[in-house]
Amino acid sequence: TKSISDDLAEDQPIEQLTSSSIESFIREILVTSPSNFNSYSGDNIFQKIRRFDHHWSGRWGEEFAYRYFKEYYKKKFSSINHEEETSGNYVLAGTYENGKNVTIKVIWCNHSMESGKPMDLQIVIDDYNTYIEVKSTYKSEDMLAKISKNEWRAMRHYAEQYELFCVYNAGKAERVRVRKIKNPAAKLYNGEFVPSAMYLKL
Repeated sequence: TKSISDDLAEDQPIEQLTSSSIESFIREILVTSPSNFNSYSGDNIFQKIRRFDHHWSGRWGEEFAYRYFKEYYKKKFSSINHEEETSGNYVLAGTYENGKNVTIKVIWCNHSMESGKPMDLQIVIDDYNTYIEVKSTYKSEDMLAKISKNEWRAMRHYAEQYELFCVYNAGKAERVRVRKIKNPAAKLYNGEFVPSAMYLKL
């Protein structure tokens, strides 16, 4: 995903940024992120910034998406009989807006640690599963999102049950914007999405 280090370098190479710009950015991420910036490896400050930002912006987007879907589905219930949350697993049961009794689970796959799964969230409504991959950017538009091999396989396999949840203005809660894309594989096949680049192992 294109992130803040890419944005900063948009008009000039990041190595030519002024020291005050770098110091300001580091102060911001040290204050707003629970992670320890100094734990990130890199031969120089620019590599550390890129590695830190890639991890932090992705984590911020995932947590935002998890909270978003919790609130989204909670508002859909006319009455709630059971509500429970433990370690990234949120469960709601009760009467849905259509009058039916349903149980909904919102599962954050990477809550405790990176799971390695080709999705970040799983929504279970009774027995129906939706798999959600979160992509985040500090920009307000024009996200450049990397799709891994496993993510591509999953979006093809799950089709209508797989969604991309795009978070724009990550880290700026008052300005955040989201976009939900259902069945992204189909949109690639029909040309609605065009890859900016492709790498094939031949």
